[in-house]
Amino acid sequence: MAARKRNRPGDELRVGSRVRYRMPGGVFEAEVVEDRGNLGVNGRRLLRIRPLSEFTDGPFTWPAEELLSAE
Repeated sequence: MAARKRNRPGDELRVGSRVRYRMPGGVFEAEVVEDRGNLGVNGRRLLRIRPLSEFTDGPFTWPAEELLSAE
């Protein structure tokens, strides 16, 4: 019998999804522009996101488990 794959936070996020991320200045919205895969520490899934605010530079890489769906 094959082992079941555990659903991790952020597994439902895809390229084009709107997400929210938390930074010291508050909670901001962004759009996922690239799925970088499981490249992070201990296989964390990394996503490239582009902020929708004109006050932040981007795009930048963020762990999927720390993103919330904005949809």
